[in-house]
Amino acid sequence: MKTRLTNKLGEVRELTGRDVKRMQPMVKVLPANLQRAISQRDRQKANNIFIWLCY
Repeated sequence: MKTRLTNKLGEVRELTGRDVKRMQPMVKVLPANLQRAISQRDRQKANNIFIWLCY
């Protein structure tokens, strides 16, 4: 049985050890186009942080 991560009001509950054990790598569960979009966004964020730290 899957346990919801949010309640009826949309508040997110704390993750349990059981939740973490059920997590899977994104390459197993997401389509390739979504993986690329997430990876590109991560690189943009990393570049922004690097620039900010060096400024």
